[in-house]
Amino acid sequence: MSNKTITLLAMVTALVLTNAAMADMYVDFSVGELNLDYNATTKVMVITSTVSGTSNGSTLEAGVYDDPGDLSNLLDSIQIDQDDFAFTLYSLSVTFSQNGTNDWSASGSLSLLDGTGSQVLSADFNSSAVAMITGGRTFFLDGYLTPLTGSGNPGVLVPSVYSWTMSDGGSPAETITVNNATSFDNGTMLNTQFNTNVAITLDQFLTGNRSLDDGDSHMTVTPAPAGVLLGIIGLGMIGARMRKYA
Repeated sequence: MSNKTITLLAMVTALVLTNAAMADMYVDFSVGELNLDYNATTKVMVITSTVSGTSNGSTLEAGVYDDPGDLSNLLDSIQIDQDDFAFTLYSLSVTFSQNGTNDWSASGSLSLLDGTGSQVLSADFNSSAVAMITGGRTFFLDGYLTPLTGSGNPGVLVPSVYSWTMSDGGSPAETITVNNATSFDNGTMLNTQFNTNVAITLDQFLTGNRSLDDGDSHMTVTPAPAGVLLGIIGLGMIGARMRKYA
């Protein structure tokens, strides 16, 4: 085996092992004190964090974990208070479609800003998990996050570059950083919910105009599996070999 082949195999092994280690890493976001406005005519719902100057401002928390099954394995975290800023930290806009009786789906987009006003997450959102829970007293929205269509960004973290950073905007600033952010190309939105205080069906909820507050949302962003990188590298090596002997 030539020295060049040994060097190439060493580089491939290092890349695969690095990505395999990152496959368990994920970024977790949570935000409370959200506002909901829904127009039954357009079927458009907008959920935003509570802006500065109100009595109960939202708090955006973000953490990097190295094991999705163990929340105790926290690598780094920050907390950003909406009261400190005039811009909106969290914004979700979705349009609903009715598929049947009390059967609805939703699609739209999600944006998160950090304490500097920089966009740190931008994604398409799709959901078929729309429901009224706790006896019809809580509106529940769950779904998946994928890279925003037409953005040119390969991941849901923004920007999807080698080193992604989120700052609380303080002085001195507290930050969290994720390397190889391009691989963080999907995610889930969990437990986005608002209490209605009255028991109603999903059809009743989505056929009337709504304005609610004190909601919360939880998002998890995960990297592409290590196997994807392994496959890409393998195809690259096959292509190089074919070109060599063509």
